[in-house]
Amino acid sequence: MATSPWLVMAGKGGVGTTTVTALLAEEAGLQGLSTLVVDGNLGSPGLHRSFGQLDGHPGMRSLTERGRKPEELLLAAGHNVWLMPAGMPEYKDAVLDQGGRAGVLRRARSLFDRFDMVLLDAGSTLESIVPTLQLDPRGVCLVLQPERTAMAGAYALVKVLRDEAPNLATVPILNRTPVDRAEAVQAAMIGATVRFLGTRMAHASHIPRLPQLDGGSVSSPLTLGHMQTDETADEAAAAVRQILNRLTSQRRASA
Repeated sequence: MATSPWLVMAGKGGVGTTTVTALLAEEAGLQGLSTLVVDGNLGSPGLHRSFGQLDGHPGMRSLTERGRKPEELLLAAGHNVWLMPAGMPEYKDAVLDQGGRAGVLRRARSLFDRFDMVLLDAGSTLESIVPTLQLDPRGVCLVLQPERTAMAGAYALVKVLRDEAPNLATVPILNRTPVDRAEAVQAAMIGATVRFLGTRMAHASHIPRLPQLDGGSVSSPLTLGHMQTDETADEAAAAVRQILNRLTSQRRASA
């Protein structure tokens, strides 16, 4: 059975696509799914740091080199989790336009069927997002944050997805969102999409704000397993588990 990727994206930078991708991958691995995580944000790589990986490992940018094979780029990133990084600065100029990005993504696509789950951080710019839509994705995880510019960006991205991939399932994720604000934020987004696009957004899941997840480094990876457990961390873990179950249920239903 072919494995199509879930694309994790946002309409504005800084809302947490990298964090959400890393947490979902961790949970997928814990649930026994062999999981590939792909840093498709070729313009601003950083997903590898979320898994405690050092800079310097070649990534997808290096697929422009003659003889470079996608499987050479994989890094073990946790229990049942493998990472394909974007690549480091020495390859910065190798992939600039959408055609070049689409080309290296197609080469990376050759590995997807080896895994039960593929999660791809598509970033927050059209330059990084549009080429990923050519990968026959299973659906989109649309990361939102309860502030004005992030919501406006998400709304604009919904319009793009409606035009570019109208049949693509979209799972909204309210990141860094207190429980008492989640319903109001979701109602505003649903109202806007219904009124102006004639599209009703699906019910959103939400992940509470965790200060520990606002940054990541080699010594402090962005995973719940590396944190001290408290009530908020437990809520976040439960939320991630619920989102992952939502994705896998939809994956099975669509297969």
